[in-house]
Amino acid sequence: MNEIFKAMDKYNDQILRRSDFIMALRTDERVVEFIDVDAVKVPYSDKILTLDDILVEIEKDEMYELVAVGKNRDQINHKEFITWREFMTYFNDYKEVEERNKRSKEV
Repeated sequence: MNEIFKAMDKYNDQILRRSDFIMALRTDERVVEFIDVDAVKVPYSDKILTLDDILVEIEKDEMYELVAVGKNRDQINHKEFITWREFMTYFNDYKEVEERNKRSKEV
């Protein structure tokens, strides 16, 4: 996925249009092979998100922002673009919460 991000980042500014990046991931045969594979365990539940579930969450963030911005056309849609770091937080946030919860149970 990082290779796809870098290949799309033609201006080397570390930011891509969110919808373009998600579309590229959904259509790249390397990613499609494992799109339904378990990716992240949700803390405090037995639920496990697939890569596809994570991509849907990323798309939802942009849609929620579009709805909010649509009401006030002078505002900027900050969720229209995504950095690699922001993309990875969709995976790491779940892990960090789970690790923090494990540590608190051990204490």
